[in-house]
Amino acid sequence: MITVETASLNNLSEQEVNSLYRIIIKGYELTEEEVWGKNYVRISKADYIDLITKGQILVAKFKGSIAGGIHYYEAQPGIYTFSLLGTDFMLAGNGLGTALIQSVEDRAKKAGATAIEMEVLRVKAFDTESKLRLAKYYQKLGYHYTHSADCSCKIPAEKYSRLKAPSDFDFYRKVI
Repeated sequence: MITVETASLNNLSEQEVNSLYRIIIKGYELTEEEVWGKNYVRISKADYIDLITKGQILVAKFKGSIAGGIHYYEAQPGIYTFSLLGTDFMLAGNGLGTALIQSVEDRAKKAGATAIEMEVLRVKAFDTESKLRLAKYYQKLGYHYTHSADCSCKIPAEKYSRLKAPSDFDFYRKVI
C-alpha cells in the first residue's frame, strides 16, 4: 500500500529523512551522469531539509517504509511545478512515482492551480534510455511536450559551467 504525505521534521525520524535524501541523490546520480559526470549530488542535504521545513516535499511510503519523494511548489500564480522526483529503484513498478505526481496535481488543483509545468534535463547530442523512458512516462500521465531550450535558461552560470555535455531542458505542461 502506498501513502503520500507532506514531509515534516515532526512526522519523519532522522533515519527516515536520511533514507529519503539517499533515494533522491541516488536517483539523480544514476540518471544524470551523462549531464553532470560521476558522483553528482543534485541537492545538498541542508538545502533538502530546508525544502522539507518549507512544506514543499511530499514523501511516499510503501508498506510503511520510505520509498520516494517529490518537491513541488507554486512557480507562478496558478501554475505549479515539481522536481526532485525519486523513488527506491528496488520498488520500481509499484506506482510510487505516479502516486507522488498525482498527489502534487491534487494539491495544486485544490490550491486553485490550473496547470503543472515541469522540465526534464537531457544531453543535446544523444538520447539516453532513462530520458526517453521518462519522456514517455510523463506523456502517459497527460503531460504534453511544449518546447526545448538550452538549460542555461534556468541553471545559474556557476552550475552551468560544470556541465559535462551541452544540455537542454524539455518542457512539459498538463492542464489540471
